[in-house]
Amino acid sequence: MILAIDLGGTYCRMAVFNNGNIITQKKIESPANPQELVDLVVNYSKENYPIHRIGVGAPGFWDNDCVLRQSINLPNYIGYPIWSEISTRLKIPCYLKTDVELAAMGEMIFGQNNEYQNLLYINIGTGLGSALYKDGQIFSTEYSPTLRLEFMVYPLIESKEHDEKLKSIAILSSTITNLACILAPQIICFGGGKIEKNWDEIIGPAIKNAQDYLSKVLTYPIKIEKAKLEYPTLYGAYQLANQKN
Repeated sequence: MILAIDLGGTYCRMAVFNNGNIITQKKIESPANPQELVDLVVNYSKENYPIHRIGVGAPGFWDNDCVLRQSINLPNYIGYPIWSEISTRLKIPCYLKTDVELAAMGEMIFGQNNEYQNLLYINIGTGLGSALYKDGQIFSTEYSPTLRLEFMVYPLIESKEHDEKLKSIAILSSTITNLACILAPQIICFGGGKIEKNWDEIIGPAIKNAQDYLSKVLTYPIKIEKAKLEYPTLYGAYQLANQKN
Protein backbone atom coordinates (compact mmCIF):
# COMPACT_ATOMS: atom_id res chain seq x y z
CA MET A 1 0.00 0.00 0.00
CA ILE A 2 1.02 3.59 -0.59
CA LEU A 3 0.53 6.60 1.68
CA ALA A 4 -0.19 9.82 -0.22
CA ILE A 5 0.21 13.18 1.53
CA ASP A 6 -1.07 16.59 0.44
CA LEU A 7 0.56 19.14 2.73
CA GLY A 8 -0.96 22.60 2.41
CA GLY A 9 -0.55 25.87 4.20
CA THR A 10 -3.81 25.33 6.09
CA TYR A 11 -4.60 21.61 6.02
CA CYS A 12 -2.75 18.34 5.57
CA ARG A 13 -4.53 15.40 3.95
CA MET A 14 -3.29 11.84 4.09
CA ALA A 15 -4.74 8.89 2.17
CA VAL A 16 -3.84 5.22 1.99
CA PHE A 17 -4.07 3.82 -1.55
CA ASN A 18 -4.35 0.22 -2.64
CA ASN A 19 -4.19 -0.40 -6.41
CA GLY A 20 -5.19 3.18 -7.20
CA ASN A 21 -8.13 3.32 -4.79
CA ILE A 22 -8.35 5.25 -1.52
CA ILE A 23 -9.15 2.88 1.32
CA THR A 24 -8.84 5.37 4.18
CA GLN A 25 -7.98 9.04 4.56
CA LYS A 26 -7.48 11.71 7.20
CA LYS A 27 -7.56 15.52 7.26
CA ILE A 28 -5.81 17.60 9.92
CA GLU A 29 -4.71 21.19 10.32
CA SER A 30 -1.13 21.54 9.11
CA PRO A 31 1.02 21.56 12.26
CA ALA A 32 3.05 24.69 12.93
CA ASN A 33 5.89 22.48 14.19
CA PRO A 34 7.47 20.18 11.54
CA GLN A 35 8.42 17.60 14.18
CA GLU A 36 4.73 17.25 15.01
CA LEU A 37 4.04 16.47 11.35
CA VAL A 38 6.76 13.81 11.37
CA ASP A 39 5.18 12.11 14.37
CA LEU A 40 1.68 12.30 12.86
CA VAL A 41 2.80 10.73 9.56
CA VAL A 42 4.78 7.99 11.29
CA ASN A 43 1.89 7.09 13.60
CA TYR A 44 -0.67 7.15 10.77
CA SER A 45 1.55 4.88 8.69
CA LYS A 46 1.91 2.40 11.54
CA GLU A 47 -1.86 2.41 12.07
CA ASN A 48 -2.30 1.41 8.42
CA TYR A 49 0.54 -1.10 8.14
CA PRO A 50 1.91 -2.23 5.76
CA ILE A 51 2.81 1.01 3.94
CA HIS A 52 5.50 0.33 1.33
CA ARG A 53 6.12 3.82 -0.05
CA ILE A 54 5.10 7.43 0.60
CA GLY A 55 4.33 10.11 -1.99
CA VAL A 56 4.18 13.75 -0.92
CA GLY A 57 2.95 16.95 -2.50
CA ALA A 58 3.91 20.14 -0.65
CA PRO A 59 4.17 23.86 -1.51
CA GLY A 60 7.39 25.85 -1.72
CA PHE A 61 10.86 25.27 -3.11
CA TRP A 62 12.50 21.98 -2.02
CA ASP A 63 16.13 21.06 -2.64
CA ASN A 64 17.44 17.72 -3.94
CA ASP A 65 17.45 16.33 -0.40
CA CYS A 66 13.73 17.18 -0.03
CA VAL A 67 14.44 19.95 2.45
CA LEU A 68 12.29 23.06 2.20
CA ARG A 69 14.32 26.15 1.26
CA GLN A 70 11.65 28.72 0.39
CA SER A 71 7.99 28.93 1.36
CA ILE A 72 5.34 31.56 1.89
CA ASN A 73 2.90 29.13 3.52
CA LEU A 74 5.17 26.93 5.66
CA PRO A 75 7.96 29.18 6.97
CA ASN A 76 8.53 27.07 10.11
CA TYR A 77 9.36 24.04 7.95
CA ILE A 78 12.30 25.69 6.17
CA GLY A 79 15.54 23.76 6.71
CA TYR A 80 13.94 20.83 8.58
CA PRO A 81 14.60 17.32 7.14
CA ILE A 82 10.99 16.16 7.50
CA TRP A 83 10.82 13.51 4.82
CA SER A 84 14.24 11.94 5.40
CA GLU A 85 13.36 11.56 9.09
CA ILE A 86 10.04 9.94 8.22
CA SER A 87 11.77 7.62 5.74
CA THR A 88 14.40 6.65 8.31
CA ARG A 89 11.90 5.97 11.10
CA LEU A 90 9.59 3.88 8.90
CA LYS A 91 12.39 2.30 6.81
CA ILE A 92 10.51 2.98 3.56
CA PRO A 93 11.20 5.39 0.67
CA CYS A 94 9.54 8.79 0.55
CA TYR A 95 9.14 10.70 -2.74
CA LEU A 96 8.30 14.39 -2.99
CA LYS A 97 7.25 16.96 -5.58
CA THR A 98 5.44 20.27 -5.19
CA ASP A 99 1.72 20.06 -4.53
CA VAL A 100 0.72 21.77 -7.77
CA GLU A 101 2.96 19.48 -9.85
CA LEU A 102 1.22 16.44 -8.41
CA ALA A 103 -2.21 18.07 -8.74
CA ALA A 104 -1.57 18.47 -12.47
CA MET A 105 -0.39 14.87 -12.72
CA GLY A 106 -3.30 13.50 -10.69
CA GLU A 107 -5.91 15.47 -12.61
CA MET A 108 -4.50 14.45 -15.99
CA ILE A 109 -4.20 10.73 -15.21
CA PHE A 110 -7.12 10.10 -12.85
CA GLY A 111 -9.43 13.05 -13.51
CA GLN A 112 -9.15 13.45 -17.28
CA ASN A 113 -8.07 9.83 -17.98
CA ASN A 114 -5.11 11.01 -20.10
CA GLU A 115 -7.52 12.41 -22.69
CA TYR A 116 -5.21 15.34 -23.45
CA GLN A 117 -1.54 15.69 -24.35
CA ASN A 118 -1.09 18.78 -22.19
CA LEU A 119 -2.98 20.17 -19.22
CA LEU A 120 -2.43 23.39 -17.31
CA TYR A 121 -3.46 23.21 -13.66
CA ILE A 122 -4.06 26.39 -11.65
CA ASN A 123 -4.40 26.03 -7.89
CA ILE A 124 -6.16 28.68 -5.82
CA GLY A 125 -5.87 27.87 -2.14
CA THR A 126 -3.82 29.30 0.71
CA GLY A 127 -1.37 30.22 -2.04
CA LEU A 128 -1.49 30.50 -5.84
CA GLY A 129 0.32 28.01 -8.03
CA SER A 130 0.33 26.42 -11.46
CA ALA A 131 1.96 23.56 -13.35
CA LEU A 132 1.88 22.23 -16.90
CA TYR A 133 1.61 18.49 -17.45
CA LYS A 134 2.78 17.83 -21.02
CA ASP A 135 3.42 14.60 -22.93
CA GLY A 136 3.37 12.45 -19.81
CA GLN A 137 5.51 14.60 -17.56
CA ILE A 138 5.64 17.89 -15.66
CA PHE A 139 7.12 20.74 -17.67
CA SER A 140 9.99 22.19 -15.64
CA THR A 141 13.27 24.03 -15.93
CA GLU A 142 16.57 23.70 -14.10
CA TYR A 143 15.47 26.43 -11.71
CA SER A 144 11.81 25.65 -11.04
CA PRO A 145 9.39 22.73 -11.54
CA THR A 146 6.35 25.01 -11.44
CA LEU A 147 5.08 28.26 -12.91
CA ARG A 148 5.71 30.85 -10.17
CA LEU A 149 2.42 32.71 -10.40
CA GLU A 150 2.80 34.08 -6.88
CA PHE A 151 5.67 36.29 -8.08
CA MET A 152 4.11 37.56 -11.30
CA VAL A 153 3.91 41.32 -11.76
CA TYR A 154 0.78 42.96 -13.16
CA PRO A 155 0.21 46.47 -14.45
CA LEU A 156 -1.79 48.64 -12.06
CA ILE A 157 -5.44 47.78 -12.57
CA GLU A 158 -7.89 50.46 -11.50
CA SER A 159 -11.67 50.51 -11.62
CA LYS A 160 -13.85 53.56 -11.22
CA GLU A 161 -15.49 52.01 -8.19
CA HIS A 162 -12.15 50.78 -6.82
CA ASP A 163 -13.92 47.45 -6.48
CA GLU A 164 -11.54 44.75 -5.19
CA LYS A 165 -13.67 42.03 -6.75
CA LEU A 166 -13.37 43.62 -10.20
CA LYS A 167 -9.62 43.93 -9.74
CA SER A 168 -9.40 40.25 -8.81
CA ILE A 169 -11.39 39.30 -11.90
CA ALA A 170 -9.15 41.44 -14.12
CA ILE A 171 -5.94 39.98 -12.65
CA LEU A 172 -7.12 36.37 -12.92
CA SER A 173 -8.46 36.93 -16.42
CA SER A 174 -5.08 38.35 -17.47
CA THR A 175 -3.31 35.37 -15.89
CA ILE A 176 -5.48 32.85 -17.75
CA THR A 177 -5.12 34.71 -21.04
CA ASN A 178 -1.35 35.08 -20.83
CA LEU A 179 -0.73 31.47 -19.79
CA ALA A 180 -3.06 30.20 -22.51
CA CYS A 181 -1.24 32.21 -25.19
CA ILE A 182 2.26 31.35 -23.97
CA LEU A 183 1.81 27.64 -23.14
CA ALA A 184 -1.03 26.68 -25.54
CA PRO A 185 -2.57 23.97 -23.34
CA GLN A 186 -5.49 21.91 -24.58
CA ILE A 187 -7.25 22.26 -21.24
CA ILE A 188 -6.92 24.48 -18.16
CA CYS A 189 -8.21 23.05 -14.87
CA PHE A 190 -8.83 25.00 -11.68
CA GLY A 191 -8.55 23.43 -8.24
CA GLY A 192 -7.74 24.32 -4.65
CA GLY A 193 -9.45 25.02 -1.37
CA LYS A 194 -10.85 28.42 -2.38
CA ILE A 195 -12.40 27.39 -5.70
CA GLU A 196 -15.98 26.83 -4.60
CA LYS A 197 -16.12 29.97 -2.47
CA ASN A 198 -14.91 32.22 -5.29
CA TRP A 199 -16.19 30.46 -8.41
CA ASP A 200 -19.41 32.37 -9.08
CA GLU A 201 -18.19 35.87 -8.23
CA ILE A 202 -14.55 35.85 -9.37
CA ILE A 203 -13.26 32.74 -11.12
CA GLY A 204 -16.24 32.14 -13.40
CA PRO A 205 -16.37 35.76 -14.68
CA ALA A 206 -12.58 35.77 -15.14
CA ILE A 207 -12.79 32.59 -17.23
CA LYS A 208 -15.55 34.08 -19.36
CA ASN A 209 -13.53 37.25 -20.00
CA ALA A 210 -10.48 35.17 -20.93
CA GLN A 211 -12.46 32.87 -23.22
CA ASP A 212 -14.10 35.82 -24.97
CA TYR A 213 -10.68 37.26 -25.77
CA LEU A 214 -8.99 33.95 -26.64
CA SER A 215 -11.78 33.04 -29.07
CA LYS A 216 -10.88 36.13 -31.10
CA VAL A 217 -7.10 35.67 -31.22
CA LEU A 218 -6.49 31.90 -31.22
CA THR A 219 -7.23 29.48 -34.05
CA TYR A 220 -7.77 26.54 -31.70
CA PRO A 221 -10.07 26.01 -28.72
CA ILE A 222 -8.88 25.78 -25.11
CA LYS A 223 -11.17 24.09 -22.63
CA ILE A 224 -11.31 25.76 -19.19
CA GLU A 225 -13.09 24.06 -16.27
CA LYS A 226 -13.00 22.98 -12.64
CA ALA A 227 -10.78 19.99 -11.94
CA LYS A 228 -12.77 16.77 -11.89
CA LEU A 229 -10.91 15.48 -8.82
CA GLU A 230 -11.58 17.10 -5.46
CA TYR A 231 -8.07 16.29 -4.19
CA PRO A 232 -5.87 15.71 -7.25
CA THR A 233 -2.62 16.18 -5.31
CA LEU A 234 -3.34 12.99 -3.36
CA TYR A 235 -3.75 11.04 -6.59
CA GLY A 236 -0.61 12.61 -8.01
CA ALA A 237 1.31 11.70 -4.84
CA TYR A 238 0.08 8.14 -5.18
CA GLN A 239 1.15 8.04 -8.83
CA LEU A 240 4.58 9.47 -7.97
CA ALA A 241 5.24 6.71 -5.43
CA ASN A 242 3.58 3.99 -7.48
CA GLN A 243 5.67 4.59 -10.59
CA LYS A 244 8.82 4.05 -8.51
CA ASN A 245 7.83 0.39 -8.13
